[in-house]
Amino acid sequence: IYRLGSGVLKRISLRLFGLGAAITLPALGGIYLLLNQVYGFPVGAAFLFWGGLFVLPIYYYLPQIYLLYKLDLQSKVLYINLLGIMANLLLNVCLIPGFGLLGAIAASALSQWLMLLAYRYVERRWLAGRAADGSGPSSGVIS
Repeated sequence: IYRLGSGVLKRISLRLFGLGAAITLPALGGIYLLLNQVYGFPVGAAFLFWGGLFVLPIYYYLPQIYLLYKLDLQSKVLYINLLGIMANLLLNVCLIPGFGLLGAIAASALSQWLMLLAYRYVERRWLAGRAADGSGPSSGVIS
């Protein structure tokens, strides 16, 4: 993955996201039936909805993490993960008192989507810097 160009990495991210959605949606349905019907453990659809939203962003931003390591920008990965931790903590403090476990799952899902946006922001900012110095975006960056 470290040697791939920008177009290939973009397609990988999109395909992984699509594959993740294609796997996650039926898996959530299966989990719902298994827990509710087989084991008699009542789990509401809202829990599975937020659980699915928690998983999906990871499929998209995983290649971006590899790209940042390739570009020797691993500190950006650390900062984005710290942002996710802080956002998750703050959202948990706000949501758990009113929504309980569902609030915790929602907080985690929202934190994952925030991290996805942060990875996209860092990537686009890096691309803008490459365009400004004339080196172009084709050296392995997802565009």
